[in-house]
Amino acid sequence: MEQNTSNDNERAEENALRVALGKVNATDLVATLGFSCYIVWELLGVFDTLPFIAPAFPAERLPLLRVCLFFTLSFGFFVAMKTALRAKHQARLFLCVGTASTVIVLAFASISAALENPPLWMGIIAWSAFGISLTGLMAAWAVYFSTRFGTTTPLVITVGYTVGFALFFLLSALNLTGSMVFFLFAGIVIAVSTIGFLGFLLLSRTVTQGETPADETLEQPSPSKTERSDDSRSQANRVAPPDMPFARALHATAYGVSYGFTITFLLSIGTVSASIGAAGGLAGCVTALVALSRNRLATGSDIRRITFIPVAVALLFLPIGAPLSYVLCSLPIIAATIYTAITSWVAVALDVDRKHYDAVTAFASNKWPGWFGFFLGTFASTIVIEIAPSLFTIVVAGLVAFICVSFAIFELRIYEDRRDEAKGASTPDGIASSVEYGESHGKRFQKRCDDIAQAYGLSPRETEVFCLLAKGRNAEHISQELCIARPTTKTHIQHIYQKLTINSHQELIDLIDGRQ
Repeated sequence: MEQNTSNDNERAEENALRVALGKVNATDLVATLGFSCYIVWELLGVFDTLPFIAPAFPAERLPLLRVCLFFTLSFGFFVAMKTALRAKHQARLFLCVGTASTVIVLAFASISAALENPPLWMGIIAWSAFGISLTGLMAAWAVYFSTRFGTTTPLVITVGYTVGFALFFLLSALNLTGSMVFFLFAGIVIAVSTIGFLGFLLLSRTVTQGETPADETLEQPSPSKTERSDDSRSQANRVAPPDMPFARALHATAYGVSYGFTITFLLSIGTVSASIGAAGGLAGCVTALVALSRNRLATGSDIRRITFIPVAVALLFLPIGAPLSYVLCSLPIIAATIYTAITSWVAVALDVDRKHYDAVTAFASNKWPGWFGFFLGTFASTIVIEIAPSLFTIVVAGLVAFICVSFAIFELRIYEDRRDEAKGASTPDGIASSVEYGESHGKRFQKRCDDIAQAYGLSPRETEVFCLLAKGRNAEHISQELCIARPTTKTHIQHIYQKLTINSHQELIDLIDGRQ
């Protein structure tokens, strides 16, 4: 019986994935290309030192300028997290912020290229503006993915990351000499491309045939629905997401610290560091693609368990000190971090779609601890390199201890949550009889199923199949109980997975639990 259930679920997952691949259209291709250009723009500051402006400044000033960049970026996410819910027309607002700051960055880069010795304040403004640019563009992309979430969204995000890293790798390999003019031209092309594609996607008022924007399936239709933009749809029924638990925020911060720390040391080996970092990122992207192809793109606590060992163990070998150790240690850390980043983009977009969270607030609260940790890691590594190299081993040991402690706290929190859920699922105080409790639980369960079916537009027959799937029934059992042919049952299951934008039976159960 269990084996049959497993086989039927696997077939349904394969069908759901095939449907997702079949739904890829021109809009998805534009989104993939635009998002990949944004990834390249981000990597120019994360895995490199803004090569289109850095050669104009002394090398000893670049670590300070990078600290300014990541402080501005983390502070920008903190401000967005606290204020985005009150903002109107979020997509246009953050797109304008990202565009204006990008123009400032490129303008100062052009001016710096014309000056023999540009002043330090120009560099501080340029690097800080780049941080604001990343904040605005990331927030705008979060709005797009959340308000237009569908079965193809995980594919668009994962492939966008992969193409972005591949382009950045080629860009770095083609110009190891570090020509400022080459990178300035490339930076302008990349910035214009990502802003242009993103602006087209966000401001277009035409809903592409075949797509199902989130709010169109969750709200009652109105005569002017198809004439509303993504931005206006994202304003409806927005609520603030719950605060991130301390254990999760601490764990994300620890990973950000390790990421920023190792990237800074990797950059110290020269221009080849950008290609090495891109190779590590590609490894993380390929891992995410394999997981996605098998419908196993892990989220939540699974990500932290998967990435804990490569991050903690790699840091232990960092104090060896040779450039080779920097490369070998940074590769697994970068791969693990990029895999985590991809899954977090998908998870936040899915949460916003299903729970009606405010897109920017949810995304900023999810990303802020990690980027704040990146700022702390960059700051700590700069201090070690420039001021106190003798403290290198001590700092690394403290960082590994910090990661281990944060992981332990996170796991303890998961254990306590599951224990509380188990207690809450038991009969309260033993007062109600098992029959009364069972009847009450059955009514609540049926109501949850009916609410979800109505919200996602399931047909009456699909609702019946959905309720039986929620009870753990397989296709054969459903066919017998509903007196329908087994191929028809499988078709219903495929349509249910498609409408709920899920790829597994476990996701269906998680959706029901999330509606409690």
